[in-house]
Amino acid sequence: MYRIIGVVCLVFFMQGIQAQEAHSSLSLEAGYFGETLTKAGVLAAVQKGISKENDRHRIRLNVAFYRHRGYNNNLLVLPEYVFRKSQKKGRFFEISAGGGWMYQKADKTIIEFKEGVFSETNTGYSYLAPSLQFGGGKIIQNGPLSGIALSAGLRWFGQYPFNDFLMHHLALEARIGLPLEFFSDQ
Repeated sequence: MYRIIGVVCLVFFMQGIQAQEAHSSLSLEAGYFGETLTKAGVLAAVQKGISKENDRHRIRLNVAFYRHRGYNNNLLVLPEYVFRKSQKKGRFFEISAGGGWMYQKADKTIIEFKEGVFSETNTGYSYLAPSLQFGGGKIIQNGPLSGIALSAGLRWFGQYPFNDFLMHHLALEARIGLPLEFFSDQ
């Protein structure tokens, strides 16, 4: 199952890299990813417009890492579909949905009880991670920073199976997006 998720993530990434048409807006993003305010982390993403008529429909591949100090380290790979509603002066609102993979590894050695036996372990665990995100931001319209997008949002993501149920998480995101055209000579 996790191999299938890996292949889907790779397809999303490769689709984002193939941005040769004029309507394809590819951007690289980086920022803050914090599960609540106390578990800070980082985020990197590749985002691509997939609509010829407008910039509403997009795909994005997020890779996020956050640490719960003294407890665990977490890695998320979240491909998602993004619907963006643009407004005047570069403002936008977006909603995204997707699902991916979460890897969680204990910060230290833990004691595990399995089949009636206690044992020390430091292995990590993989989970499915459904995700929903609501956000908003602004694309700079004029000047030397034209095209750069600043955004923030709230993300819900799940962790399944966590003790045979879906564990819920909330994360705050703040990101800066640089369009690929920003790096080309003009």
